[in-house]
Amino acid sequence: GVCNLTATMDADQIDSEVTNDWSADMIGALGAKSTRIWMFMARLINTSSSSDEVSIRKEKCVAVHDYITKLKNNGVERIVGMLNMYISPYEFNSSSSVVCPSVYDDYDMYVKFLAKMEKCFSLIAAEFPEIQYWEIENEPDIAHGSWFHKRNGDSFTVAEGSHITADLCWYASRAIKKVNPENKIVLAGLTDGENSPKYLDSIYESIESGYLPTAEEFSDKNPDNYFDILAWHPYPSLNDVEGFLKQENAMYDVVKAHGDDGKTVFYTEFGFSDYRFGGVSGENGSDDTQQRVADSMILYLDAIKKNLPFVETVFVFRLTNIKQMYTSGSIENSFGLFYSPNDTDDKASVPKPIALALFKYFNGENADVSALYKYVKNK
Repeated sequence: GVCNLTATMDADQIDSEVTNDWSADMIGALGAKSTRIWMFMARLINTSSSSDEVSIRKEKCVAVHDYITKLKNNGVERIVGMLNMYISPYEFNSSSSVVCPSVYDDYDMYVKFLAKMEKCFSLIAAEFPEIQYWEIENEPDIAHGSWFHKRNGDSFTVAEGSHITADLCWYASRAIKKVNPENKIVLAGLTDGENSPKYLDSIYESIESGYLPTAEEFSDKNPDNYFDILAWHPYPSLNDVEGFLKQENAMYDVVKAHGDDGKTVFYTEFGFSDYRFGGVSGENGSDDTQQRVADSMILYLDAIKKNLPFVETVFVFRLTNIKQMYTSGSIENSFGLFYSPNDTDDKASVPKPIALALFKYFNGENADVSALYKYVKNK
């Protein structure tokens, strides 16, 4: 699989020429069968400043439908819609879409928040029947807490954050499966950092506590009613397969300890920023660095296939470098399989060594790579 945002979908975190057409064509050329796309709830939902009424912003959904259609026309079989941002009660008076009420400090407001989020989950699932896999939140365990925090800016503790994460999964599951019982809920993709096993353990403990779902008069201790698929985001070092496998088994040992052995894992993000591993000659890293990144990707895919039977799909983060949107030297600039189409003429849309390596890995060493060069200006 591949992760991707597009400018056509009004994503302000991606370059202007990374359009629906460009993205779907390049994902199709690679032969990817799965794609994870960001579904910004605050952009897809109409809200009111005087009531908790919500509705779909149809005009914002057009580009998403268009992208999904083009992906499927290019051979993509599975779409994971990652629902990020929060829709809080109107009385909560927060202008930030990455803030939500505290279950510990503002219980009544939190209960209203769950009810409103359930409405939003239902609306979005009904609007997008093309999507059957829904990932609820993104990296709630990240250390800086920038994408999930209290109104005062403080990060949630592990105990409270995992409680909220589990609650949101339960209410999302009820809403989304009411639209289509075949829909699947994917746990919020955890960072897979050193503290992630503790966070995952706390999610399970919240479920087992008997206090969830918070706003109901009953408890539900069955993790299957919260998520069908687990998810986290490995970003390993180059060639450290032993350390990687140790971390992955530590994560899954938590799953086993809570009686959930056998549940599938998606790596909803997995990748390498070549800047991180030797970008001394510029934000994209040296040619040598890029080749080492490509070689490592294949090394890790082989290790996953051989040693981690619980991993079903790996979503490579991400389709393209970023040229416009971040300051030079940001680690975010150079995760791409391709140079940005907004790059200089000699680089624009050029497949990096990692793209060529993945293409040959799945299609054969002698496979024709010409489709990867469709948008290259100086072929």
